[in-house]
Amino acid sequence: MATNKYKCTKCGNTTWSSERPLNGTCSKGGGHTWWKRPANARSVKWRCVKCGNSNWTDEHPLKGTCPKGGGHTWRKN
Repeated sequence: MATNKYKCTKCGNTTWSSERPLNGTCSKGGGHTWWKRPANARSVKWRCVKCGNSNWTDEHPLKGTCPKGGGHTWRKN
């Protein structure tokens, strides 16, 4: 079974696993969710769901890193 790289979208912690880690299982705390990094990652546009700010990157931006304020989350646009 193939292993994939998963990144915590709240703190940036990474892990390799053949299955998606359960939400809240990040070693740095509860309430953290996991994002599966694509094998052929390329730069995509991410949009803040709270204020609409956008950012181009091949990594999922961490929660709270929007320059317009904390508590903002990101989605692919």
